[in-house]
Amino acid sequence: MRLLNTDNFEVKEFRDDGAPRYAILSHTWDEEELTFQDMEGTHVVNKKGYQKVKRCCSVAKADGFKHVWIDTCCIDKRSSTELTEAINSMYRWYEKAQVCYAYLDDVTGGGNREHLEFEFAKSRWFTRGWTLQELIAPSNVVFLGKDWVKIVLSQCGSPLYTSSESIRRDFYDMGPSGTSGESGLAIRRITTPRLGGGEGQRLCEDERFRVRLLTRGLRRTWQVLVSDYINVLLVFVPLGIAAGAMHWNPTAVFVCNLLAVWTLAALLRSAMEELPAGLGGTLGGFLNVTFGNAALIIVSIVALRNGKIRIVQLGIQGSIMSNLLLVLGFCFYMTGAMNYGRLVNFVPVVKRGQSSTPTAASTTPPSYFFDVEQDGDGDFERSKCEVLLHIGAEILLLAIIVAVCAEYLVNAIDSFTETTHITQNFICLILLPMVSIPLIKTTRVSLLYGVDVAVSMAIGSCMQIALFVLPFMVILGWVIDQPMTLQFQSFETTLLVLSFSVGNFGVQDGRSLLFKGVLCSIAYAIIALKAFII
Repeated sequence: MRLLNTDNFEVKEFRDDGAPRYAILSHTWDEEELTFQDMEGTHVVNKKGYQKVKRCCSVAKADGFKHVWIDTCCIDKRSSTELTEAINSMYRWYEKAQVCYAYLDDVTGGGNREHLEFEFAKSRWFTRGWTLQELIAPSNVVFLGKDWVKIVLSQCGSPLYTSSESIRRDFYDMGPSGTSGESGLAIRRITTPRLGGGEGQRLCEDERFRVRLLTRGLRRTWQVLVSDYINVLLVFVPLGIAAGAMHWNPTAVFVCNLLAVWTLAALLRSAMEELPAGLGGTLGGFLNVTFGNAALIIVSIVALRNGKIRIVQLGIQGSIMSNLLLVLGFCFYMTGAMNYGRLVNFVPVVKRGQSSTPTAASTTPPSYFFDVEQDGDGDFERSKCEVLLHIGAEILLLAIIVAVCAEYLVNAIDSFTETTHITQNFICLILLPMVSIPLIKTTRVSLLYGVDVAVSMAIGSCMQIALFVLPFMVILGWVIDQPMTLQFQSFETTLLVLSFSVGNFGVQDGRSLLFKGVLCSIAYAIIALKAFII
């Protein structure tokens, strides 16, 4: 990890087990935050984020700390590998910090005590997802107002701080924030009466565990359902299953199950992304990277089992092309539109983007957080077990439903093409790949965290599909005696080469332009039109 010296603002790297005493900052990002490369330059004082770093170092130095960790300037986001490792290690870094300064830039600290409590409860800091772990991980959290003055809510005049010892035990028992009590935070806890002996206590804890598991499962289900407006399409899940089971019109069966698989794929992808938090950075990250396109894998397995080799081949190639053209195009277009007239660079991804060349070479010749360390707290380990149960049950349930809908979807393709005269190439190259591309999410990431992160996601997804999903389908075909090969027809091979050419043009100079987004979108539209005709 890297730490910032509070005296000279020098960033120095330490081993995690050899780091000195340090404070850590929790905050919400604003414009012109200092980055790691800014700290290496000479014009750092000209950026607005310099004052935040300077004031944070002053507060930490006054409290006796020689080092402080600030996410914006202590992580080199130019390296996708370092960024991933930092995300997986962040909980541990906050946990080992002697104090966490929670900077609430929208709390002025002025006015009477009631006004201060109101501002504190409504602070933007409490609505940010990352601040949840930044609240519970450190041993002590000190809240600072807009002027970097410690917030005082108690009548005794002491600064507001909280210890995470009890909060960690009830990680998922936290209720919504409010203005209850002196601190303005309401933490809801589930308590049970202590029984007389060890066996009675064990039964009480087991009963509490089951109740909490059910309650949190229902709460999580509701949170997932209302988390995105696209989840309204979940109504097509029962409709699609009913349409397939009752042998409705092929068009109804196909459309309902296609919309169902699209929606379920987004939920399954979100569940897979939570594995690093539950299993730890290494194992969870490996599973997330390996099965990040779980919905595509399930649909391909179903098609392969039914002998639909062309559907598998076209679906996988369509997923690669969609990531290279549609996703990259949207990222470039939205970033260019939001930063019109300004040059947006993403130099860190150039090497990774150009690594799509060996990815293409592997296809065209044949014819393509928080790592939670164990501690002695049994309640916390039980909460971790509950997290794994929730994630595992969610993934298993979603995978089963996706498989059922995919079965009806694949079997309805032939009848659907005969009824509507829409070509199989268009269905498999354009429509089916939508289950594997997080278009809306990647566009959001591009706008919130920078185009470099979004491009890394798109290129990484292409490599994952080409280097894992496709060979896996070939091996599986050999196992179940299906003639799945890497020998593609000249039509889709030509389209794939075109997609790689346009995609490499988009990332090779490390600049995001509106023109590139339009170019990628036009190329994708031409491919879609060609697939629709042939």
